[in-house]
Amino acid sequence: MSGGGPITPPAKGSSTGCTKTPPGTDSATAWVKHDIMVTEPLSQAAITADPAKGGTYDWTHRNYFIRLPKNYDPAKPYQLAIGGSGCGGSDTVGSEGGYALENAGETNEVEVALSYLASSGGGACFADNFVDPPDLEYFDAVLADLEANYCIDKSKVFMHGYSSGAWETYMLGCARAGIIRGIFTSQGGERLQRPACTGPVAALLSAGADASNDNPIGPLDPSSATAKSLDSLGSAVARDEILMRNGCTSAMTKTWSGASVCQQYVDCPAAYPVIWCPINGGHDYASSLAVPAEMLFQSLPPAP
Repeated sequence: MSGGGPITPPAKGSSTGCTKTPPGTDSATAWVKHDIMVTEPLSQAAITADPAKGGTYDWTHRNYFIRLPKNYDPAKPYQLAIGGSGCGGSDTVGSEGGYALENAGETNEVEVALSYLASSGGGACFADNFVDPPDLEYFDAVLADLEANYCIDKSKVFMHGYSSGAWETYMLGCARAGIIRGIFTSQGGERLQRPACTGPVAALLSAGADASNDNPIGPLDPSSATAKSLDSLGSAVARDEILMRNGCTSAMTKTWSGASVCQQYVDCPAAYPVIWCPINGGHDYASSLAVPAEMLFQSLPPAP
């Protein structure tokens, strides 16, 4: 469960992929698919409970999509933004690509879109509802491949996601805190089952305020039928867990300079701010785009 994991020191330095020429097929204007193998031991209990349906990919043979910044320089360490989209197709949504915080043509960031697998649990979504989820090892494999082949500033690795991608982002911001510098979520929450957290993380969290939306702000009683059907404690519970983990000392807030709908907690460490954005509406991706996540990511001071 959340909390209690060993603290991971903040990542620093440049990746081993600096000075390495990227594959000639990579592009600054289009998403390019890369296949990888997940070599870390996977949780057999999770895979047995939620087996992939087959198709081109499985739990060990995965893919991700990458889009390079304009005029990519292999000697320059870049910020890395890894994103996950909402539930989708019957095999893997990697073919969609295109999940990014910035438009093609930006110059400061390597953009990556994660893929997920169809499973017996109902459609293609990220597999994050386990104490040891297989998508945790998938993330590790993606990051290892990126750091081996591209010039990445390891102190500026960010994760963001919508819907299923937001659930995945909350999970990774817990289990890979210290590696992931900050997260941005839209319409996600905290799982009933989740890995132990490994430290603080800067957080910009948005959620639909409409109580009828299917990822409610919460909090939810974990014994309730609604919570059980959603495998969820709601996004407010996820926020409160991050506030505690980051060492924020009060519930006082001020309007965040990035968006008037967002409130920033004033007594959090400068390196680990928490910003809460209750968006009018329900499960709405478009409204979350008004929240400028890059403004937070690019303004963070170095982690201590």
